[in-house]
Amino acid sequence: MPLSSDRPGRDETLLAVVVVGVLLAIVTLSGPFAGIDLGGGPPALAAYATAVLITDVMTAVLLLSIHAARPSRAILVLSLGYLFTGLAAVPWVLTFPGVFSQTGLLGAGLQTTAVIAAGRRVVFPFAILAYALLSRAESGRRSVEGWPGVLAGIVLAIAAVAALTWVAIAGGESLPLMRDPRVATAAWNVVPAVAAVICVSALGLLWWRGVQCSLDLWLIVVLATQLIEIAMLAWLSSGERFSLAWWCGRAVGFVSASVVLVVLMIDTMSVFDRLLRAARAERQMREARLAG
Repeated sequence: MPLSSDRPGRDETLLAVVVVGVLLAIVTLSGPFAGIDLGGGPPALAAYATAVLITDVMTAVLLLSIHAARPSRAILVLSLGYLFTGLAAVPWVLTFPGVFSQTGLLGAGLQTTAVIAAGRRVVFPFAILAYALLSRAESGRRSVEGWPGVLAGIVLAIAAVAALTWVAIAGGESLPLMRDPRVATAAWNVVPAVAAVICVSALGLLWWRGVQCSLDLWLIVVLATQLIEIAMLAWLSSGERFSLAWWCGRAVGFVSASVVLVVLMIDTMSVFDRLLRAARAERQMREARLAG
């Protein structure tokens, strides 16, 4: 698959820079109005969670198809990171206060949604960091193939989401992350700080070892957008849900979740186009030989 093997060209690199630049401009423009309360309704949050679920799961499936064609532990771990993050959006929205019930479903408490959000916030950049470490270790060496490992990884991701949900419901109230359904406590600031450190570490590792393929480039964009999202959700919004900065952070987060998927889909269409052209050229040559 070209996305996982070709170095990005100048135009692709420029596009990546433009994407990050536009998102930074959004942060700059929204800064003075970050605290404005926009409110929020259940349909908007449910739609956001559904979009994230679909986007992340589709990205995981396409990455697994790359792993099937070119077995790589790095790609496998990255795909499972996307799968975990997407699936975790389900209990996040189900337990969100006011979306499906006043306190959230599944026996949720005040802290449940925040604990699930903390898990998603930390695990995803950690998966990219693991990808960077594993891809460097795999350089020049082929990974072991096998669907049992893939299936075991998928089961592990699902089990991890279930475990996170159980911990958030059963023991989440011992973690004082939310003061009320709208405002976070000072303790919540630890979560975005940890996530930001992981993002910077992964970004630095990818940059230090050099961008070896297009996937590396777009993961750098993802990490940059993650940092922008963290800044908007945690710091510009002052930890308050439904503010302008909070909703802008959600929009940036969706862009972050979509970047690799869009590039993968474009890349897949390009591969099919080349295959169709090759098949058409071969058929024309065969017809020409038969006609001669």
